[in-house]
Amino acid sequence: MNPPTIGHEKLIKICADVARQNNCDYQIYLSNSNDKKKNPLDPQTKIKLVKKMFPTYADHIHVDRTVSNPFKLLAMFNGEYDDVIWVAGGEDAANYDRSFHNHMKTEAPDFFYRSLVIHSSGERSADAEGATGMSGTKMRNFALQSDFNSFRSGMPTTISDRECRSVMKKIQDYMLW
Repeated sequence: MNPPTIGHEKLIKICADVARQNNCDYQIYLSNSNDKKKNPLDPQTKIKLVKKMFPTYADHIHVDRTVSNPFKLLAMFNGEYDDVIWVAGGEDAANYDRSFHNHMKTEAPDFFYRSLVIHSSGERSADAEGATGMSGTKMRNFALQSDFNSFRSGMPTTISDRECRSVMKKIQDYMLW
């Protein structure tokens, strides 16, 4: 989610829907990654922005400096939950499924769950319009090209044009300097 987009909004809604269908809670953890190429927004800026962009889900969205990868996140919740449903984009779902289950078969896994189901949120098509085709990569490119209209089209309407311009400028400042 760097920057967060309407495509991420779709993923968040799917997480909430899956939780509702399975009568369970849900947590969404944002990455701590921060670099000039793919992750221009620092974690504190990103969490504040995501909660403002998606206020309905704000109480379920977190960032934790101690969680540097998905395995550490699952280890963090080990013992708190017996069953986990992990929601991932279609392109990542199979990799997570294989990696997590292989890890639980190791001699001393950091986590073990009675049930660990990977739920695909669906495939993203780079050529598609709207949320299905939106990506952080497209948004960073729009920012670098100073294409506000395209950048705006990838942001939810819960933030103003002024806030959207501010986000675009932060991305430009960090990626260009």
